[in-house]
Amino acid sequence: MNKINFIPPTPSGYWEGSIYYKNIKMKNFVSLFLIGLWPALMLAQPSLSVQPKDSLRTYQLETVTVSNEAIDGVVKGTQSQLTTDNVEHFLKKLYGVDLINRGVYAAEPVYRGMSGERVPVTINNMKIFGACTDKMDPVNSYVSANNLKSIKVVKDAGSAESMNSTSGVIAFKTKMPVFSNQPKWSGQLGGGYRSVNAEYNGQFSTSYSAANWAIRSNGTYRKAENYVAGGGKEVLFSQYEKTNLAVSASSLLNEHTILNAGYIFDLAQNVGYPALPMDVSTARGNIYSVSMNNYVGNNQFEVKLYGSNILHVMDDSQRTVIMRMDMPGWSNTYGAILNWTKELEKNTWSTSLDYYINQSRAEMTMFPEGEIPMYMLTWPDVLKNSITIAFSNKRMLAENTSLALSAKIELGSNKIKDEFGVKQLQAIGILGVTGNEFVLPSVSTEFVQHISLNLDWNIMAAFGQRQGSVSEGFGYYLFNSQDNYDYIGDPRLATETTYRLETGLSGSGKKTDWSMQVFGYHIPNYIIGVIKEGYSPMTIGASGVKFYINLPYAQMVGFEGGLGYKLNKVLNFNTQVQYTYGVDSNDEPLPLLPPLKNTTQIDFNNSKWSVGVELRSALAQNNPRVGFGETATPGYSIFNLDVGYKFLISNTALQLSVQAKNLLDQYYWDHLDFNNIPSPGRSLNFSILISWK
Repeated sequence: MNKINFIPPTPSGYWEGSIYYKNIKMKNFVSLFLIGLWPALMLAQPSLSVQPKDSLRTYQLETVTVSNEAIDGVVKGTQSQLTTDNVEHFLKKLYGVDLINRGVYAAEPVYRGMSGERVPVTINNMKIFGACTDKMDPVNSYVSANNLKSIKVVKDAGSAESMNSTSGVIAFKTKMPVFSNQPKWSGQLGGGYRSVNAEYNGQFSTSYSAANWAIRSNGTYRKAENYVAGGGKEVLFSQYEKTNLAVSASSLLNEHTILNAGYIFDLAQNVGYPALPMDVSTARGNIYSVSMNNYVGNNQFEVKLYGSNILHVMDDSQRTVIMRMDMPGWSNTYGAILNWTKELEKNTWSTSLDYYINQSRAEMTMFPEGEIPMYMLTWPDVLKNSITIAFSNKRMLAENTSLALSAKIELGSNKIKDEFGVKQLQAIGILGVTGNEFVLPSVSTEFVQHISLNLDWNIMAAFGQRQGSVSEGFGYYLFNSQDNYDYIGDPRLATETTYRLETGLSGSGKKTDWSMQVFGYHIPNYIIGVIKEGYSPMTIGASGVKFYINLPYAQMVGFEGGLGYKLNKVLNFNTQVQYTYGVDSNDEPLPLLPPLKNTTQIDFNNSKWSVGVELRSALAQNNPRVGFGETATPGYSIFNLDVGYKFLISNTALQLSVQAKNLLDQYYWDHLDFNNIPSPGRSLNFSILISWK
C-alpha cells in the first residue's frame, strides 16, 4: 500500500517529507441532474417536516430527531443505524449544514457557508466553548451518537435557545430517562468495524425507569488507525482513540416538579490531524448540569445550573519538525438559565434570563534546539461575562396564519486576566487595552401562512450582532496552515452585524413532500484577517502576519431545497440540494463557501429488511478565496450503499447492518476539507446492535 504523508502548505522547512496528489478524472453523472439536482432545483425546502412513517430518523428542515432505543421491545425504524455512525453523520442530514474536515475526527459544522464563531453549538441549551485555537475540538465532538436525541438549527435570532451569532445556532439535545408506571430495564449493546481506517468500536446504553425516578447511562469507545484515501493511499497522522461516557437522572419531586441531572465525560487521545502541522495528545471534556422543571397549568418554569471544563493539548512530538512546540488550551464555562413559558389557546409566551462566565487560556512553548524554551500566551486568559434577557411570542392571527416575534439583548465584557497578555498587546502597538465591553441586541419575526391544506408560505426577517471570538479579539500569533499566515486579534473590533431575510414555500400530497427556501444576508462590519505589513511572523517560514479587522460589509445569498416521493409502501425517494454564494465589500469571494451540493436517496424498507442507495454529489468550486489559501476544487459524485436486517426474539431485537461508503473508491476532496485533505476511500462498515426491554 502506498502512503500519503499529507503535508499541508506550511512554513518552509517546518516539515520534511513529500505530498502525493492523484490526478482526478470525475465521471459525468447524468443521473445527478435527471433524478437529483433538477427536481431539487425546481422544488426546494422550508418549514414543514418530511417525516417517513415509523422512521428510525425523522428528517426536517432544521431538525433531525434520532431514535435507536428499544420501543415496546422492538427497534423501530425504516433504515439501519450502524455503530460506526457518529454525530457528523446526523449533522449532514440538516438542510444548510456542511462540515469542515481536518482529518476524519471532530469535523467542524458549517451552516449556509458560515462556520466557527458565526455558528455556535449548544448542548441542552448550555453555552460551551472549545479550548483549541485551531478549532480541532468543536463542541459537537463531545457528544456521542448513541446519546443524541435531536439536532436543531435555531434561526430565531431573539430566541432563548439562540446565541448572538451571524447565521444561526446548532442546538444538540441528548437523551434523558423517562418515567414508567411499572419498573423496567431497557438497553442496547453493540459493536462494529470500519475498514477504511481499521476502526473498532463498541457502545452501550441502559435505562431504568420507575414511577418517580429514572436513570440512563451510555458509553462509546472507538479506536482507529490511519485511514485510506481513494486508490488505496494511506493518509498518515489520521489515527485516533476516543471514549465517551454519559449519565442522566430524573426524579419526580411532586406532581408538578421534575429534577434532572446530567454528566458527560469525553476523552480523545492520540488524535492525528493530517491537514494540520500538529496533532492532539489529549482532548478532555467534562460537561454537567442540574435543572428543575415545574409545570403548573399552562405555565412551565425551568431553572438550570451548568458547567463545562475543556482541556485540549496540541503537540507535534510525532512529526518531523525543525522546532518542537507544545500548545495546551483550557476553556471553563459556568452558567445559569431561568426560563418561563406560558401556552394559551392561540398564544405562546416565553421569557428567559441567561448568565454565563467563560475563561479561555491557551499557551505555546517553543523548544529551539540548544536554546532556552520560548513561551507566549496565544489566548491571554480571557474572562468573559455575559447576561442575556430574551422574550418571544407566537400568536395565531387567524385559523391559517401565525406570527412569531422575539427579541433579546446581551450585555457583557471580556477582560484579560494575565498581565503577560496585556504586555503582548502592547508589544504590537495595541496600548491601553485590557479588554472590551459589548451590548448586543437581536430581534426576529416570522410570518407563516397556510395557503391551502397542502401549501404553506413563510417569511422571516432577523437582525443580530455578535462580538468577536477569543481568537478574533485576543488571539496572538495563531498560525493558519491553509494560507500560511500568523493571525493576531484586536479587542477594539466593532461588533459584526447581520440582517437576514428568507422566504419559502412547502407542499405535501398523498405521496409527495416538497419545499423551497431562499435566503439573503447583509453583514456590516464583517470580521476577517488581512495582511499587516511591517510585522514579522512568529512561525518559522510563515508568509507574514494577518490582523483581524472589520470590512465594511459582506453579503450572502443561497437556497435549500428538498423533494420526497413515496413510490409505494416500501420504496421511497428523497433528494435535497443546497447552495450559498457570498462576497465581501471588495467583491472577493468569502472563505470556506461550499459549492452546489445534492444528496439523493432511494430506500427500500419492510418489517425486516432495509436497503438504501445514496448518491452524494458536489459541483466544482471555481470561485475560491485565493488570499485565504484556497484553490479551485473539482466536483465529485460518491455512491453509498446501506443494507440492514432486524428481527425480534421475545423482547430482544437484533439488528445487523453493513454499509459501503464511497463504493467506487473515488479519490476526491471537498472544498471545505482543510488544505484539500483527501477524503476516505472505499469503506465497508459492519455493526451489530442488540436491544432489549
